[in-house]
Order: sequence, then C-alpha cells, then structure tokens
Amino acid sequence: MKKKSKVLNAGGSTLDSGVRTAGLIGRWALRLWHLLVHNRLAIAVASLLWLIFRSGSQPRRITYPCQQVAAVNVGAFAAGLVPALFLARKGRRPHGLPRAVVVRRQLLIAGIMFVAALIGVEGYQFAGSLIPPELPDVPPRLGDPIPTTVGICQQDPQGGSYTTAQIETMVRQAVTLAGGLDDIVSPGDTVVIKPNLVQPKWDASRGVVTNPRVCAAIVKIAKEAGAAQVIIAEGTADRAGTGGMTWYAFNRAGYDTNWDHWFDYDTSVQLFDLNDTGGPDQYDPAKVTSKTISNGVIRSQYWIPNIILNCDVLISVPTFKNHGQGTVTLSMKNRVGCAPNDIYHAPWSTDEMKWALMHDTSSSSGFPWTIPPAPADENELVQRTLVDLNLVRPQDFAVVEALIGVTNGPVDDPPSPPNPWMRMIVAGRDSVAVDTVGALAMGYDPDYITQIAWADGTGALGTKDTRYITVLGDHVAWVRNDFPHRGGSVRANSSPPWIGNISLTEGQEVTGTVTITGSGIGDDRGVVKAELAVDGNFLATNPDWPYADFEWDSTTVPEGPHSVTVTVYDAALNEASITRNVTVVYPLPIPGDFNGDRDVDQQDCAHLTGCMSGAGVPPAGGCTDADLEGDNDVDQTDFGLLQRCLTGPDVQGDPHCAD
Repeated sequence: MKKKSKVLNAGGSTLDSGVRTAGLIGRWALRLWHLLVHNRLAIAVASLLWLIFRSGSQPRRITYPCQQVAAVNVGAFAAGLVPALFLARKGRRPHGLPRAVVVRRQLLIAGIMFVAALIGVEGYQFAGSLIPPELPDVPPRLGDPIPTTVGICQQDPQGGSYTTAQIETMVRQAVTLAGGLDDIVSPGDTVVIKPNLVQPKWDASRGVVTNPRVCAAIVKIAKEAGAAQVIIAEGTADRAGTGGMTWYAFNRAGYDTNWDHWFDYDTSVQLFDLNDTGGPDQYDPAKVTSKTISNGVIRSQYWIPNIILNCDVLISVPTFKNHGQGTVTLSMKNRVGCAPNDIYHAPWSTDEMKWALMHDTSSSSGFPWTIPPAPADENELVQRTLVDLNLVRPQDFAVVEALIGVTNGPVDDPPSPPNPWMRMIVAGRDSVAVDTVGALAMGYDPDYITQIAWADGTGALGTKDTRYITVLGDHVAWVRNDFPHRGGSVRANSSPPWIGNISLTEGQEVTGTVTITGSGIGDDRGVVKAELAVDGNFLATNPDWPYADFEWDSTTVPEGPHSVTVTVYDAALNEASITRNVTVVYPLPIPGDFNGDRDVDQQDCAHLTGCMSGAGVPPAGGCTDADLEGDNDVDQTDFGLLQRCLTGPDVQGDPHCAD
C-alpha cells in the first residue's frame, strides 16, 4: 500500500507540475497579449516608419518578409482604428493617464522599436558580412574555355576634358588590341550598336549613359570594315512612362538633339526604339519575335525585337557601373534594353521598367521562370535573366565606355564632379571575359557575380577563367579602382604574387631559340599563368608556366639590345614581373645545314647528293647552297665537307666544322 501511495503521490506531483507549467505559459501569453494591445499604436507607428524607410525608395522591397509583416501591422491597426475610436467615446476611467501622456509614451516606444529594429537588421547584415561567402550554385561549365583577348586603353583627358578625336583614338586602340572588327564585319553587313542610355534624365557628362562620341568611333570602324548599314538601338528603362521615352533618352544623351531619329554624328545611322512592339501588350510580328532557347538558365522563351535577332553583327557599348542587382552593369547587363517595355512592363502600369521580366519574383506571373533551381531572391532573378537575354542572341563584340565610373548604381544622383575618372575604353569579342576584366577593375571577384558565373557555365557566351584571358594594352592591376560593395559583391584579392628569378641574366648574349624558365614563383592564392613580352610587346602566354617553358625565337627581332619581361598573374590578375636586358646575336651558319634546323643529318645529305653537278659544272637552280667550297660547282669536295660537319638529327652543329 505504501508503494502504491508513493506512486500515486508521484503521479499527482507530476500532474501538478504540468498544471503549473501550463498556467505559467498562459500567464506569460496573456501578458504578451496585453503588451501588444496596449502598445498597438507604437507597433503601428514603428511598422509604418519601417515601411517608409525600407520600401519608400524601392517599392519592390514590399515583397520581402519583414516588409510584409510591417504592412500587416499597419493594416491591422488601420482596420481596428474606427471601432477603437467609437469605443473611445465612453467616459474616461477616473484613474487613467491623460491622453497626451499616453500618446507621448506610445511614440517613445515606437521610436525605440524602430531604432532597435534598425540596429538589429544592420547588425545582422554586418555579422553576415563576417561569414565567408558562398560561390553561386551553377552547373559545371560545358566545354573547355577558348582563349580570348581583352584590350584596355587608358588615357588622361587633354586639358581636363576629352576631345572627340582623343575618344576615337582610344576606341580604335582598344578595339585593335582586342582583334579588331575586320574579320567580324563582312562587306554588306548590317551592324547594330546597343548603347546604355538607362533614363532620359542623364546627359553624357556623368558616366551614367554611353557617350555618343564612343558610338561615333565604332560607327566609323564598322563602316571601314565593310558595314553597309549601321543602326544604334536602345530600349530605355524608365519609370516616367514607356511611350516614346527612348527618344527622350537619345535626345538628352546627345545622340539626337534635333529629334529626327538619326544619329547627329553620322546622319546615315538610324536610331531605333527597342521598346516598341506596336503598343502596350502588342506583339506586332513585324517588330518582335518569340525566341525559344534550349540552354536558358531561368526561362526558355523571350520576346525579342527583330532588329536584334536579324542583324549580322551586334555590338554592346555599355558604361562602367556597379549595381545593387547584378553587381556590375557591363556588356551583358546592357542587354536589358533589348527586352521590350511594351511587353515586359509591370502588370499594374506600363511605366515600370521591365518589371515583369527582371523584378517580378512571383512564379505565377505572365513570364514565370521555367528552369530550376528557382531564384532565391530578386537579385538572382535579375542576374540569371541577364544570361538568358545574352543567350537569345549573343553579341559579337563589346566596347565598354569606362571614361567615368559610377559607384552607386542604380543611380539616383551620381557625384558631382563625376567620380572616379576611370579614363579608359575596354574592348573584346568575349563578353564574359570583358565583364570579368571589368569586375576585377572595380575590385570585385567575378567568381561571386552570378551573371558571370552562370554565363561562364553555359559554355556558349565566353569564359571568366583568367588563365585564358589575355589583357593587352593597360593591365588590370594598373587601372583597378576598388568600388563600394553592391549587389552581393565580394572583394577581389589584391595581394600581388611574386617571382624570384628567370633563366636569363642581365646583359646576356642570346642566339637562336632561347628557353626561359622561372623560379621562386607563388602567392597566397596561386599563380595561374605567365606572359612573355619583348621590348614591351606581348609575345606569348603560358597557363602552365613554370612547368612548361617559354621558347623564344630571338631571330624574330633585329640583332642588338632588347628587353625581355616575364610577368606572372594570379586569378585576380594581380601581377609581378622580372625584366632582363639582353643582346641578340644572330647565329653563325652551320656548313651543310641546308634546312636550317641547326643540325647536319641525312636530310641535308640527301639535298647535297641531289644537287651534285660534278667538277666545273655550275649547280642547277635551287642548289647554289650546296656549293660548300664556293667554286661554283657541287662535287666530291663539297660532299667531303658535309661529311666533316655531319652530326645526326637533333645534335647542334658546329659553325666552324669546315675550317
């Protein structure tokens, strides 16, 4: 009985404990409820302040969870305001606080809540910045990278401002360094130049829109290469209305100051509005075509202006900007202008820029993503859509107008005077490589920029692998200017690699083919390639150096003094170099080496025997080199000299073997 009693008592204690716990939870829940009810004004005011602070400048943030909770709080308070005012008509309780005191207390609480939320969010973001970032989750690259070249021409303005002639010189130099247009543009081609004009409120003096003088230089180069027709096309993104806004942008940026829809710098060049598909929600087949792509990274179908799809050559001419969504605005992001606003405007307004395509994170919209994985946020939606717009019709060349850099994109108000002056033009055939170089010049790691990572992964648009990108002209390490962090950017490594020595010595005499090796090479991130230059002129790149040597044929330069430079690069194109001054001496000829391979073997013997003419008989044409004795015949004496010089294959001959 005692044991049973103990068991019952134990059970009763357990039951009592459970009841007490439930009661405690209930009391705390009731207290929380009273706290919320009594401070509903403070909560509503704090939520309203939060909505204005976070979503006022960018309404699309209303889709974020924290903004949605704040909106619910404000809505709930507003919904209960009328009943509350009706009930407030009852007489005041005799011991209640004065209404003014209550309001002041509620406003104070609202301010404290707002500041606490702000500190919490900023603290969370700061703590997140301390966590090592993750690389974009993209599929493995399809196919091996193709080596490519990017040209950079950096010059200071003359007298404080660029002349039209100086800009043309810079563009020509960058385009030439990148391989030129001669084998891209064929006689009779139609060339479309796509600048970045963004909005009609900007002229070309602040770096926000593409300078028309850069496009004027490209027009000249394209025509010189054989283009029969050149068109400048843009579809501006603007909140102030889509109807005709591209023409305002052309006018404001200095392309069309007289509103005749022809380029001021060359009146044979037509201007074209890519936003026009026949009117809002119209699909005029004469203006736009539905294009299906099999290798899209977020969608498989897009409406694209016919002029973009049908042109022979497409040249992207962006500016040099960072961006909150996309991280960088360079050659690939410039293609946003090819998505017609008449089709891709916001569902509620034709004034909202490309909203349905670039900013609508709802999978139930008219243009949902169809290719997994689903975008994690709006930034990823933007970046993957950019890749698709390039896959629809890849551009053939890119020329980045980087005279001025913009560090606060999307631009509300660029600094005045413009800052920083980048003072350069960047050009290339590979848009991914051009944007990789541009991102590094901004101080951003391109591996963490989603549009670049996805574009590289497709294998169809280019490469971001700097082992295969040769930068000619000015180097990335020379022009780099670290921009502020934007759009999930990660700072690129800026520590240079090192190189201890190369196999050439100062003042060395070199002859023929010279093997160049290196030692003491490395850095914290890994050297990815080396380049060889002679007299400052690029000669070769080697992604496997120092494991694979440079073989330099010194006979390709005149005899005399020359400088030889070996430069090593890491993945961020930081660099270190060694220069040696050498003297090139042409090698003495080796008697009997008729094929110039620096040995005397059976091939040379066969040449001499085939040229035998006999004593006193002049040799036949093509056999004068077999007259080793120099007596105007090829006989046994010449054959004897060859035998004295015979070495066998791949054995260096002696220039004095016939002495």
